[in-house]
Amino acid sequence: TAHKDLAAACDVPPPISESDYYPPGGGGSFPVQELASNMANWHRALCAPEHNPAWNGMYDPAYLPQQIALTTGFMCIVSCDLAHKSLYGDGLAALASSEAETRVVRVVLCELLPFDSVDFSKAYSANDVVALSQSIHEPLCAC
Repeated sequence: TAHKDLAAACDVPPPISESDYYPPGGGGSFPVQELASNMANWHRALCAPEHNPAWNGMYDPAYLPQQIALTTGFMCIVSCDLAHKSLYGDGLAALASSEAETRVVRVVLCELLPFDSVDFSKAYSANDVVALSQSIHEPLCAC
């Protein structure tokens, strides 16, 4: 029957190529689309203004110093890793060296990656994510 045939067909995941994962080759790999989606979410949490439609009416920014440091650190980890650049503990520690410094980190990140002009949801490859985020490598992430 159609129900039986459709159920079997729908249980088969779509083929995914090795280039859809990072790092390629399996073993702890992450789908690049998920990394790009996470970058978009973190970027919104740090840089999107309250009335931006990206919030879908549920404004929930990263505003506490520890949220800002962690969220920025996640963005640095993904961006530097996808660019095959080394990221050191000192660079990450600098993101949270003080409450005042953490607030400066947020301002700098949002100046380097303006929310209205950088859209990680349109990144479809590791190279796309790197191209959108490379401006934070040296001055912010130290990678």
